[in-house]
Amino acid sequence: MLLPTGAPTDKNDSPAMSALVHQTLDDLHRAENVERALTETGYGQLRGIQVTVHAGLLILNGHVRSYYLKQLAQAIALSATGTDSLRNDIQVGCANPAHGAADAIDSGGRRRRRHLPQHG
Repeated sequence: MLLPTGAPTDKNDSPAMSALVHQTLDDLHRAENVERALTETGYGQLRGIQVTVHAGLLILNGHVRSYYLKQLAQAIALSATGTDSLRNDIQVGCANPAHGAADAIDSGGRRRRRHLPQHG
């Protein structure tokens, strides 16, 4: 087997190791496809969405200003991968890092304030 770097591995590679490498490369390929599709939408906020794929599970993280953009990101991700295994952890609201809080919109359309962890 050859690693992505082109270096050969040990002659005694197990089928389990081969399957793990194949799954990891497949996950990376799916994540790249989703990131590309989100970028191509033209919505600037979707470019900031973090995409992770682990053992076939697609995970979306980040912040957008509306539920529409959250749903759009999800629909694009599902379409780009052809999977139905997705966890959408995108937060809806307007982050305000200067004040350590975010304006969020609850399910009833009301604005609420929530505190964000301080990075420093």
